[in-house]
Amino acid sequence: DKLGQLEAKKGLVQKSLATPVADTALALGTIRVEQWENADLRELVAEYKIGNIILFEENIRDAAQLRRLCGELRTLIATHTGLPPLISIDQEGGVVSRLKGDCALAPSAMGVAATGDPVNAYRAGEITGRELRALGVNFDLAPVMA
Repeated sequence: DKLGQLEAKKGLVQKSLATPVADTALALGTIRVEQWENADLRELVAEYKIGNIILFEENIRDAAQLRRLCGELRTLIATHTGLPPLISIDQEGGVVSRLKGDCALAPSAMGVAATGDPVNAYRAGEITGRELRALGVNFDLAPVMA
């Protein structure tokens, strides 16, 4: 298939395309962005109606660049799917931080737990959530407590 050919040819994307959702014509999938300045990614979004993006550390240079990238992805995906995208990142705090030094960084879960105050866990999550939202990321793959 075409997606497989693009992967084999360029090695630029990993796919995990979902099957079409019942009663809808959209086949929204997820794509790992490894190289944004790339016509193949634009073509994949257009042809396969990719609606979800996972960003990794190598996609991020600084806060301004991440904000621009998320805006470009949001426009591209909404244009081709008619829906807002799910732009995700794994931003857990501590060692698992994809954001760069000019972003607010929370301590690790172990560091927060060491304070013995559950309010600090809430605050760390709130700060991380606000930072991600301001940068254009709308889904954090960090662990949560129920």
